[in-house]
Amino acid sequence: TADRPGDALRRVPHFPYVLASLPGLQAAARGQAVLSLGTRDVVVRRIPLVTGVAGQLAPSLAMEMLRVAAGDVIRLQADGDGVQGVGVADLQVPTLPTGEIWLHYASEAEPGALDMLRVSAAAMLGVGDLPFDPASMAGRLVLVGLTGLGLSDMRATARGELVPGIDIQAQVLESLLARQWLERPQRLRVLELAILLTGAAAMIAWAPRAVGAGGQRRGRWGWWVFAGSAIVLLVGPALFLAWAWLADPLGIVLAWAIVAASLASSGMLEIERANVRLAGD
Repeated sequence: TADRPGDALRRVPHFPYVLASLPGLQAAARGQAVLSLGTRDVVVRRIPLVTGVAGQLAPSLAMEMLRVAAGDVIRLQADGDGVQGVGVADLQVPTLPTGEIWLHYASEAEPGALDMLRVSAAAMLGVGDLPFDPASMAGRLVLVGLTGLGLSDMRATARGELVPGIDIQAQVLESLLARQWLERPQRLRVLELAILLTGAAAMIAWAPRAVGAGGQRRGRWGWWVFAGSAIVLLVGPALFLAWAWLADPLGIVLAWAIVAASLASSGMLEIERANVRLAGD
C-alpha cells in the first residue's frame, strides 16, 4: 500500500527487468522481493527498502521477510519529494527520498553486537560430524546464501570489512528488528548550514579588524577558527554515538578553510600594500 506510489517511482532505484527464480519456486513462494542491494558503489552504505521493477514497486528482501513473518502489508509513504518512509506491522522506517536507509553496521568483532547465528548447510543436511540443533532455528528469520572467499558476491562495508552479500542482508534485518538505523534528518542539514554561514560571516567580519591601518596584525583570529573547527569535528562523532545521526562536520570545516584561506590571502595583500606605502614615505 502506498499514499502516492507515482511519486515514489520517480526517485527509487529502478530496474527494467530482474532475474527471477524458476517458475516452480516462484509459485511456491509466499512472497516476492528484490535481492539486489541497489548500489553500484564500491562500499555499500545505503540499502533500498523499496525498488522499482518494470514500472512497479517491489520490496527489498528484508521488508518482504518481515511482511511474511508478520502477516501484514507493507506501507509506503511518499510525496512530491519522493519516499518518506516504509513500514510493516508496528515498524515504521524513515527513509531517504530514494527509499533507501543508511545502514548501521555492527562489527562481528564486537561480542554481542550481532544476534545472528551461522549454520553450515552441511550440518543441516547431516553431512559429516558437524553438530546441529534444530531448536536453534526456532523463532528466527533464516537466510540461505553462499559464503566464502572467491565468490563474486563479496561486498565492502562502511567498517572496512569484506563480507558476502547475504551477510549484508542479515545486517539489514538485524538493524530493522533492533530499530537501529542511521538518519540524516532535515533539521540537521539546516543546523549545518546555519553553523557554516555563521562561522563564515564571523570570519569575514573579524578578519579585517585583525589587520591594523598600518598593516600590523592585531589578534590571532586564525586560532579561533582552528578551535571552532576542532569543536565542530568533535560534534559529528558525538551526534553519531548519541542519536545515530550522520552529520557532515568535515564539509563545514573545509568550507571554513576556504573562507579563511581567502581572507588570509587578502590580508597578506593588504599588508604588502601597506609596506609598499610605508617604504615610499
